[in-house]
Amino acid sequence: MERSKKGAVKIESDKGWLRLRWSWSGKRFTLALGLPDDSTNRSIAQRKAEIIQSDIRLEQFDETLSKYRSQPSQAERVTAVALFEQFTEHKRRQIDPATLAKYVGLMGYIKQFFRNQFADQITEDQAFQFRDRLLKSIQPVTVSERLGLLRACWTWGQKRRLVQVNPWLDVKLKVPPKQRPRPFSKTECQKILEGFRSDSTYSYYADFVEFLLALGCRIGEAAGLKWGHLSEDCSSLWIGETWSRGKQKATKTNRSRAFKLSPRIQQMLLERKPEGVELTDYVFPAPRGGAIDDHNFRNRAWKPILKQVGVEYRMPRNSRHSFISRAIAEGHNPAEVAEIVGNSPKTLMQNYLGVAGKAQLPELWE
Repeated sequence: MERSKKGAVKIESDKGWLRLRWSWSGKRFTLALGLPDDSTNRSIAQRKAEIIQSDIRLEQFDETLSKYRSQPSQAERVTAVALFEQFTEHKRRQIDPATLAKYVGLMGYIKQFFRNQFADQITEDQAFQFRDRLLKSIQPVTVSERLGLLRACWTWGQKRRLVQVNPWLDVKLKVPPKQRPRPFSKTECQKILEGFRSDSTYSYYADFVEFLLALGCRIGEAAGLKWGHLSEDCSSLWIGETWSRGKQKATKTNRSRAFKLSPRIQQMLLERKPEGVELTDYVFPAPRGGAIDDHNFRNRAWKPILKQVGVEYRMPRNSRHSFISRAIAEGHNPAEVAEIVGNSPKTLMQNYLGVAGKAQLPELWE
């Protein structure tokens, strides 16, 4: 193998990022360029390599490497606030309003903590300090998610040459384990359903509640269900849309699913199907029309009924956990259950299975 010539600077790709490597006066040098590996940035790297090689030949080599690091002018530099604002604007066209609210909320903390500091001046130590500041007012699982947004923001900035280094790469957080939600028992489900059916004020929601308990779908999927999503005889169902924060959109996983319904649910749907119904009409409309708002339903109907029938309060979305836990505990195929609820079997076992799980503690002595 032919050895590199003295002073030759080699261009390398390290995990998709460009760097230069060379030897001089018996020492090895590496210079991270902060540029993704693509054809345009390869040309930039080549020019910088030629500058270093020229300095070595002319004995003008800067051993501190300061000369070879890109130093943007004061006018070109962006503050941390400006960088995150640009990143938020970029993401605005790709995410829904509920997700965008997370970016907007994080912006307030960035403004308060970093003020007018340039994005490329933020050190890893400051990034850890910011993480600890967030932990004083935000739950660990949320802080971990926000740190992910900051890592993505600085990576985005690197690709656009707004910053060279990403100080957030190793700033992470171990989120303590959280106990799985306790599913509703069969008895509790019956109490809840009977409570809705017998209540003069909230019986309007009884079919909606039975649908949630019987299918394990997400609240927004049931609220956004339209008659056009059902077969003519209501024997089968297609779920590909959801209602969330005043907007009809694709499901959380951006995937659709279809399956046959049980005779009980089929009959319930047939009985509530109006004559001459439009395919775009909601199956479970709100009392005043339109889709059911999950917050209003939870606060005005769900909470009072659970208290009335003596069932310990759990969020309406626990109907999904309850369906999955019961179905798997009763021996139904996890793959089929996953197909019905729109998750992978692995996700079901990790996130939705009830408190008991599947493991059985062995009896080792009398």
